[in-house]
Amino acid sequence: KVAADEGGAAADCAVSSFHPDTWPSLHADFSRLQNAVFLSDVPFDESNGEKHVPYITLTDENSNGSIIVGNPEGEIHPMDGEAPHWITEIYVVDQTGAILDLTSLDPTNVDIATYEFDIPEKNANG
Repeated sequence: KVAADEGGAAADCAVSSFHPDTWPSLHADFSRLQNAVFLSDVPFDESNGEKHVPYITLTDENSNGSIIVGNPEGEIHPMDGEAPHWITEIYVVDQTGAILDLTSLDPTNVDIATYEFDIPEKNANG
C-alpha cells in the first residue's frame, strides 16, 4: 500500500477488490488481452506449457476448491513483483460460463499464484 498525493488529498494505492457486477467486463477485457497478446481467444492449456495453466483441486464434497497457476508437480508460474512478472487476477467460471469468484493477487512476499474459493451449493452438485 502506497500513499500518494492526489490534488492535495492523500490516495491509497493497493490491490483492488472488484465488485461482482464488474466481473463480466473484466472477463471480456482478459479475453481481449489474451487474443491481442497471445493471438489466441482461448485460455492456455498444457499444449502451451504448464506454467500458465490454472490447476484446480476440488474437495470431495465440491463445497470449495483451490487454484494454483502452474503444475504443482512441475513448473509453477512466478510471482515476481521486481521483474515485474506475476499473475494479476484469478477467477472461477462455472459450467454455464458464470463467474463464481474473482480475486486480485499481490506479488509481495509470495512465490506462488494460488487462491482458495467456495463453491455455491447450486453449483456444487452440477
